[in-house]
Amino acid sequence: PSPYRLTVPFECDFKLVLGLLAAGKVHQAVQHYTGPLLPGSEAPGVVELRLHVEECLRRAVIGAGDPDLLIQLATTVGDDLELWEAARASLSSGDYRLPLVIARIRRVREAWR
Repeated sequence: PSPYRLTVPFECDFKLVLGLLAAGKVHQAVQHYTGPLLPGSEAPGVVELRLHVEECLRRAVIGAGDPDLLIQLATTVGDDLELWEAARASLSSGDYRLPLVIARIRRVREAWR
C-alpha cells in the first residue's frame, strides 16, 4: 500500500548509462545499454525513467553522428526510424553497411503503413 523505497546506495545499469552520458562517454554508454528499463512495467515512475534513459541515449548517439554507434543502438532499439535514417546519413556511398541500413529503413516504413 505504500511506495517502495530503497534506503541504501545501489548500482544499476540505467544509472551507469546516464552517468556515462553525463561524462560525455557515449561509446561506453551504448556498450552498457542492453535495452529498455523494465519493459514490462507500467508503473508511472518506471515508464518515465525508461523514456528518459532512451531519449538521452538516442540524442547523444544522434549528436555524435558515429555510424557504428548509430547502427548499434538502432539494432538494439529496433524499429526507430530516426536512428536508422541518421545511420544512413552518416555512411558514405561506398560503405558496405549502406544496403543493410536502407533495407531496414524500408522495412520500418512498410510496417508503419
